[in-house]
Amino acid sequence: MGYELVVLVRAQDHIPAGANPVAWFKGRTLGVPQGSLTAQRVRKLGIAVDEGARDVARNIEKLRLGRIDGVVVPVARPGHVEALLKPYHGEIVRLPQSLLSSRAWFAFNQRYYTQHKEQAEALWNWFDANRDRLDSLLQKHGKE
Repeated sequence: MGYELVVLVRAQDHIPAGANPVAWFKGRTLGVPQGSLTAQRVRKLGIAVDEGARDVARNIEKLRLGRIDGVVVPVARPGHVEALLKPYHGEIVRLPQSLLSSRAWFAFNQRYYTQHKEQAEALWNWFDANRDRLDSLLQKHGKE
C-alpha cells in the first residue's frame, strides 16, 4: 500500500518543475488540515506547518490569498488531486515531485500464512479496498 504527499501551489509563483519540494519549502509554510498526522510528517522534514484550516478546500483558499506557500495533499486514489484542482482552472497546480512517498507492507511468514491464509488474504483485501481512506484512518487511529 502506498502513501504519497503532494504539494499544491499557485501557478503564478512559477516554481520550477524540477524543484525538490523539501528543499524549496524550507523557510516557507505549508498548510495541512487541523489535527492531521501529515503535519507531523512535514515538520520532521524541517518545514513550517500551518494547521489553521480544517480541510484541503480551506487551505487552498489560504493559498490563493497568499497566507501560506503551498498545500499538502495525501494522494488517496488516481485522479483525486486532479479532481481537487479542476475548479481552479489552472490557478492552483500540483508540483510534479512528491513531498513524501512511502510504502506500507503487510507481510506474514510462510508458516503463519499457511495456518491463517483466509485471515491474511482478508486483511490484504480490506486494505486494498480501503486505500482511499488511509489518511483519515491514520488520523483517527495512528500513533507516531
